[in-house]
Amino acid sequence: MTIHSVLRQSTLRFSMTRSRSAVYAKTTVRFVVAGIVAGVVQAATPDNVVAQGIWSAPVTVSVGGGPSVATDSSGNAVAVWCVRNGTDLVVQTARFTEVSSTWSGPTQLSESGQSACDANVVMNGSGDAVAVWARFNGSHYIVQAARYSAGTAVWSGSTDLSAPGEHPSAARVAMDISGNAVAVWTRYNGTHHIVQAARYSAATAAWTGSTDLSGQERSASSPIVAMDNGGNAVAVWLLGIGVFDQVVQAVRYTATSAAWGPRADLSPRGGDAFSPSVAVDSSGNAIAVWGKVRVGTPHVIQSSRYTAATAIWSASTNVSAPGPQHAASPHVAMDSAGNAIAVWARYNRGIQTSRYSPVTGVWGPNGDLSAPGDTGVDHPTVAIDGTGNAVAAWEVYDRFGTYSHKSAFYAAAAGAWTGSIDLHEDNAPGVAVAIGEGRALAVWTTGSFPNTVVRAAHANLPATPSMQPAIINRPNVTLTWTPPASGPAPTAYTIVASSSPDGPSIASLSVGTQTSVLVQAPDGTYYVRVVVTVGGTTIPSNEIAVVVAPSPAPTAPLGLGATVDGSIVTLAWGPPANGAVAPVLTYVIEAGSALGSSNLANFATGSTVTSFTTPPVPAGSYYVRLRARNATGTGPATPDVRVVVGPPPPGPPTLAGSVGAGRSVSLTWTAPTTGAAVTGYQLEAGTAPGFSDAAVLTLPATPLSLGAGGVPPGTYYVRIVAASALGLGFASNEIVLVVP
Repeated sequence: MTIHSVLRQSTLRFSMTRSRSAVYAKTTVRFVVAGIVAGVVQAATPDNVVAQGIWSAPVTVSVGGGPSVATDSSGNAVAVWCVRNGTDLVVQTARFTEVSSTWSGPTQLSESGQSACDANVVMNGSGDAVAVWARFNGSHYIVQAARYSAGTAVWSGSTDLSAPGEHPSAARVAMDISGNAVAVWTRYNGTHHIVQAARYSAATAAWTGSTDLSGQERSASSPIVAMDNGGNAVAVWLLGIGVFDQVVQAVRYTATSAAWGPRADLSPRGGDAFSPSVAVDSSGNAIAVWGKVRVGTPHVIQSSRYTAATAIWSASTNVSAPGPQHAASPHVAMDSAGNAIAVWARYNRGIQTSRYSPVTGVWGPNGDLSAPGDTGVDHPTVAIDGTGNAVAAWEVYDRFGTYSHKSAFYAAAAGAWTGSIDLHEDNAPGVAVAIGEGRALAVWTTGSFPNTVVRAAHANLPATPSMQPAIINRPNVTLTWTPPASGPAPTAYTIVASSSPDGPSIASLSVGTQTSVLVQAPDGTYYVRVVVTVGGTTIPSNEIAVVVAPSPAPTAPLGLGATVDGSIVTLAWGPPANGAVAPVLTYVIEAGSALGSSNLANFATGSTVTSFTTPPVPAGSYYVRLRARNATGTGPATPDVRVVVGPPPPGPPTLAGSVGAGRSVSLTWTAPTTGAAVTGYQLEAGTAPGFSDAAVLTLPATPLSLGAGGVPPGTYYVRIVAASALGLGFASNEIVLVVP
């Protein structure tokens, strides 16, 4: 939640104390309530200057324009673009090598003598790539493709994907980890535009013939495609239904059947959808986003999710929050685990974002990526790597009529966005971004036609500071963090607190370059980050919860056990799991002659020592449990431990059982091999582990079996205990019987 300006201030004040050479200087910090972007808070300043700091200086890749870029998992990349070669436009490419951080010289992909443009490229994690474009042969356009092999470091020759005379356009391509690819485009049949697809098989090194995906009764447009690592693909497009009525449709290619499935409407009919985008995860789940025109009300961004396990698209849901401004130009990316990030432009508001979590199944709150005042922003794009780190970029059009670019990084470890970062290049509309593991690339066009050039910059993903668990000694709170593990030295840290996870800032405190601070806070629950200023931008840490309150009662002690030496019993245990926040003052020992009873002993040890040795104990069988106590109260008990002093009763039998026809149950067991002589058995059955609420039966010493028919349906937890002159022995193993 990058804070770019103070929206309003509360009159509530928050007292925070800084540690400085053992002298605590109290500072009063006004609560600040401000804009949010996915949990990252940038300290608001009067001018809020944003400076360069993470991206490299831009370099010229080639003359040309309209670039597309993609990366592999190591940070290597390929870019494609169009350039005038004498009298024709041709498609060229260059490769970025991560190790040297340099671009190769340009290589021509399309043939000379025929104009080609509208190029799109994709790259898989292994470094293979596929590019598609449209070339004009003098009478019509044809979609072509070429493939780059990471093994040979060579591009193939071009291959025609569409048939002559079809006037194709808007070709886009996707690729899986094995090198298979799917390209989509639209063709014109004389009446309507139809979405088509072709598939490249890495096994045969050949493209299939094209297949119509949309129906021929209405025109389709804006196709886009994505693939998972299993070779499955999802294509989406817009289908015209009527005047001011377009719907988003989707179809899925299943690799195992080598076939495209049925078309599905993702957006409701009766509304005008626009600008679809789609992404998939490694399991084949997909998310599509689009804009929807709402007559008389602001346009919104909507989404639908495809669940691979059920092969069902969800009902459409709003991603952008209601507001007075139109939302447009959505784009979505998805990591391997199914987390998705959507970005879009909000008229007169800036660039916004939201994140989808497959754990919660919902989109998170909207956040602002761009700075206030950047009202001329549009065409955001986002890319994400396999671990969830992301980069977003967008164009800014100022009042002087020039374009520039800005960007932001999402740090998955922190669950938050950095501040806005300039790519800063005048007269440069449009930007494409890609991200590999640890490295991001941006390419764009600058200059005026026909003197345009392709420019690029690269960036290492920002390292984040790491908040450590807080040390709380009410009302004092000690906050500690570790600096970013790499990159430039931090110039400042700011502690930011909110009252809800990823919520708006309620307090901030600048602490210079120190990495620990002591503050005082009223009772309450706070969500705290540290935001580091590095290289002209802000980078957030992870968020921790800080609970300032009277110490809670301790939880149950851990691992209670007992040893017997003659008539002396020694108990030993571990402290409660919440001992760090609920310091124990003493332990309470309870003992009884039956499970859960304390009729024989109930006393405090008067110590925090985690063991206790009894005076001599009479022979017998005892059930012992333990509790922890502090100033707040006494916590829950441990499970009972059975302690036998003197001659032992029978040991545990071994129980087995089965369920047969007619709801019959058969049980067999073996007699104990240790302890006193067996005089009989007690059978116990319950409806939950350890319970005996279903049945308690007294049985003779023989036979070692029991059968019963007509048992009521249910799930039963059954154990058996041997009896002797010394009382009941130790319970057998517990078995589970399901009676249908």
